Amino acid sequence: MIKFITNKGSLEIKSGDTVLLLTPMSNLAFTSLDLYNTTPTITLYNSNVGINETLFTATLSQVADNDGNFFTVESFLEYASLNFGMTMTESSTPSSGAVVIANGTYVNFGASGGGADILGGSSVDWGVVQNTASDHFPFLVVPFKAKIKAIGIQWGSKVDYQTARGSSTVTFNVSGADFGTDVTDGVNWSYIGTLTTEWDGTSGASPGFLEEVDFPFDSDLIQVTAVATSGFGNTGEEVEITVLIEQVV
Repeated sequence: MIKFITNKGSLEIKSGDTVLLLTPMSNLAFTSLDLYNTTPTITLYNSNVGINETLFTATLSQVADNDGNFFTVESFLEYASLNFGMTMTESSTPSSGAVVIANGTYVNFGASGGGADILGGSSVDWGVVQNTASDHFPFLVVPFKAKIKAIGIQWGSKVDYQTARGSSTVTFNVSGADFGTDVTDGVNWSYIGTLTTEWDGTSGASPGFLEEVDFPFDSDLIQVTAVATSGFGNTGEEVEITVLIEQVV
């Protein structure tokens, strides 16, 4: 067990009788994204230097508070927000900058074949659903050099996903395009990356996930397309998406 012991504005980190770290709480910063890794991790940085100096790192399940209560993601976030000098949402790369979260909706999830859009599936409507979708194509404007750090997607229908999908498997592709191009022509879109997560017969009735990625891109516009191996029997199913974008400086 590793214990976080607070005393008069300082944090002492001990493993048994061994002191691993002793520092003023105001000097500490951490990245909340580390808590959502496959194996949740606590990483503490020097807030005066930032992510270039790591002071401590350990698996969340190993760390407890003063009273020996092991932290959960929620309890550690509360603890850190009350005590640390800085809470960062950037990743642990030295080129991190501003972080933006964008939300959107797939309004015709599972489109395929003749019903698919220019990128071969169903792409996200960001912010406002288009009312002239037949001659328009949606996209998200990112006017700075950046990378995608995480994508979260959740089924939003009362219909069982397994019923809706039939025998289809859905993959999620990220694409980019530049300012000043015809965004309705698929040839102007380039490949950025594909999520590891797929939705298939093992995904359950209401699938959802958060996947951390590292997708750098130089394009000004991005899109995330759900590509189905075959069209869903019922159209118009909605799926919600959140994308975490980090500026590269």
